[in-house]
Amino acid sequence: MGLNMPARTVLFTAARKFDGKELRWITSGEYIQMSGRAGRRGKDERGIVVLIIDERMSPTTAKEIVKGKADPLNSAFKLTYNMVLNLLRVEGINPEFMLERSFYQFQHFSSIPALYEKLQTCEQQYDSIKIENEDEVASYYKLKKKLELVQDQIAIMINEPKYLLPFLQPGRLVTVKCGDLNFDWCVVLNFHKKPGEKPLYIIDVLAHLTFESAAQKLTVEIQPCPLSERGEMKVIPIQHTLIRDISAIRVYIPDDLRTKESRQTILKSVQDIIGRHPLGLPLLDPIRDMGIKSSDMISYIKQYSTLQTRLDEHPLTKNSQLIYIYEQYERKAHIEKQVIDAKNELKKAQSLLQIGDLKRHKRVLRRLGYCNSADVIDLKGRVACEIDTGDELVTTELLFNGVFNDLTVSQACALLSCFVFQEKANEMPKLPQELSGPLRLLQ
Repeated sequence: MGLNMPARTVLFTAARKFDGKELRWITSGEYIQMSGRAGRRGKDERGIVVLIIDERMSPTTAKEIVKGKADPLNSAFKLTYNMVLNLLRVEGINPEFMLERSFYQFQHFSSIPALYEKLQTCEQQYDSIKIENEDEVASYYKLKKKLELVQDQIAIMINEPKYLLPFLQPGRLVTVKCGDLNFDWCVVLNFHKKPGEKPLYIIDVLAHLTFESAAQKLTVEIQPCPLSERGEMKVIPIQHTLIRDISAIRVYIPDDLRTKESRQTILKSVQDIIGRHPLGLPLLDPIRDMGIKSSDMISYIKQYSTLQTRLDEHPLTKNSQLIYIYEQYERKAHIEKQVIDAKNELKKAQSLLQIGDLKRHKRVLRRLGYCNSADVIDLKGRVACEIDTGDELVTTELLFNGVFNDLTVSQACALLSCFVFQEKANEMPKLPQELSGPLRLLQ
C-alpha cells in the first residue's frame, strides 16, 4: 500500500513483492515511484531511502532495481460509441480530427525516428552476415525447423499422463524444454498430482544448473548448464508437459540426495552414460514401448523418420563447420524477423491509428439508426450521447423498445444496475416475475 504524500524517509522492508502470481523482485519503476517520495519540499535538504535486503541478491538484479528506468507512460486511449456520437454532434470537428491530435497518436508519431533507426540497424546487421551457399543452408534450416515441429507434436502425445506416468520411475533420464531453455538429461526422482480440474503432475528432477542460478531460491530464475561444463546438480519441480525426450536408460539414485557430493555422483554417472553413447542415448519408442498406437502418432513417427532421413542425407551434414554455419544462419533468420517486425511497426506508426475501429463504429451506428450516411446523428444518437456510465447502445435500445415502460422506479434501477455491477456471484438470485422478462431481453 502506498501513500501519495512526501516523507523524509522511505523504507522498503523487503526487496520482493507478491504480485498475485509470484514472489518477484520489485521493478525499477516501483522503486522509483516509492523512493521518489523521500524528501519534503522546503523542509528537507535530501531524502533518505532505506532498502532492506534480507536475502542474497545478484549485482545485476540490484543494479536493475536501483539504476533502472521508470515505467513508460503509455496512452490507454480507446474509441467508444459515446465518444464517436458526441464528436459527430459537434459542428466543425470530427472523430478523425480528434484521432490525429490524441496523445495516443502523438506517442506513435514521436516514435517514428527511433523505429526508423531500429529498422536501419536491423537491415545493416542482416546485410553484414554473409553465408556461403546460403540457399543450401536455408534448406537445411527449414528441414530442421519442420523436424522440431513434428517433435513438438510427438512430445505433446507422449506427455499424456496415461502414457507418461508408468515410465516416470526414479532414475529415468529425461530432457526438459521450458520456453527457450533446454535442459540436458535430467534424472527423475518422483512425481505427484496437483489438485485441479485439469490433470497436472509435478515431477521432481535432478537438473544440471549454472552455479549462480543453483543458489537462487525461485525456480523461475534457474538457468540450465550443459553437462559438459561445470555446474551444480539441483532438484527442481517441473510440469509433466515440459518433458521432451524419455530415455530407455535409468541411473542408480542414492538414498540421501541432501549432500552436494551425492548429487555430483549422479552427474558423473550421467556423464559416463553419455560418453558410452556417442550417437545419443536410446529413447523409448512411443509406439512399441509406450503403447501409443493412435493414427496421429503413427503419422508423426513416419513424418519424423522421413524428415530425419532427408536431414541425414543433406549435403550440409558432412560439413565440418555445420554447427557454426547453422548458428550463423539462425541468427540471420532471427534478424530477418526483426526487420519484418520493424517495418510493420514503422508502417503502423506512420498511419492514423484506430481508423479501422472508427470505421467499424460508424458502420454499426448507421445500421442501428443512430446516425445517417452523412454522419448526422438522429434521435437515438442524441439519447446515446447522454449515456456514459454503462453500455450506451444496449441502454438506448432498451429505452426505444419500451422495456422500462411497465417498470417501477426501483425495478428500473435494479435492471440498470446490471450495467455497473462487478461483484462475483456463484448463484443466480431468484427474480420476481416482473424482472425476469426484462433481464432476458438484456441478456
